Amino acid sequence: MLTTSEILRKPLLIIGAVVVCLIMLRLGVWQLDRAEQKQLILDQTLAQASQAPISLDHLLLEKGSDDLDGLRFRQVLVSGAYLPDHSILIDNQVVDSQVGYLVMTPFRSEGGTALMVKRGWIPVGASRDIKPTYPTPAGPQKLRGRLVNPVAKPPLWDEQYPVFEGAVWQYLPLEEFAEHSELSVLPLVLELAPDSDQGDGLVRQWPIIDDKWVAKHHGYAFQWFAMAAVFSIACLVLLIKNIQRR
Repeated sequence: MLTTSEILRKPLLIIGAVVVCLIMLRLGVWQLDRAEQKQLILDQTLAQASQAPISLDHLLLEKGSDDLDGLRFRQVLVSGAYLPDHSILIDNQVVDSQVGYLVMTPFRSEGGTALMVKRGWIPVGASRDIKPTYPTPAGPQKLRGRLVNPVAKPPLWDEQYPVFEGAVWQYLPLEEFAEHSELSVLPLVLELAPDSDQGDGLVRQWPIIDDKWVAKHHGYAFQWFAMAAVFSIACLVLLIKNIQRR
């Protein structure tokens, strides 16, 4: 004969199992949503990359600096000069399992437009107390690359910590950088082409956006749906066996 505690426990166990199953299904749907979002980015990237490089100043006249969808991932050419006094290092950037900094330097085009340039990666070195040195090309320069989003805020970032200390930044909020440097910069940054010859020794090994970028989310979704199915079947089998015993 079932005790009162056992009678009360049965519905709670069933409700708990249903909740766990629904959470797994929701995570699977979330991964499908992520895949759809990244597919849109991939399509936009491929469409923009297929277009011939265009002068940045001409592109801004055509699109305007606020048309982020029309600017993002566009291949551009820009002539002007670096502003090395405002160079910064983005911390905790990993290349080939080695921690280092992402070197970013503002650049002013001949048309007067200022934008941040993602120049490349440099290792930390023997001590974090000694910042790595890197040359910055002087005089008139011609750069080639694509316009991308600035370095995003790290996951679980705690707002109580400072965004930057000296020239070392944890990520790149362009509005805060503009206020700190007194430079009005574009809302996107220029990611130098990997084969750019700058003579600075920096590593330009950027993430590749391709079908694998989307496929991994489909894989995660399949795993969550499979786990939900296995969990549901296991719970159903246990429930049937329990009923048969009673």
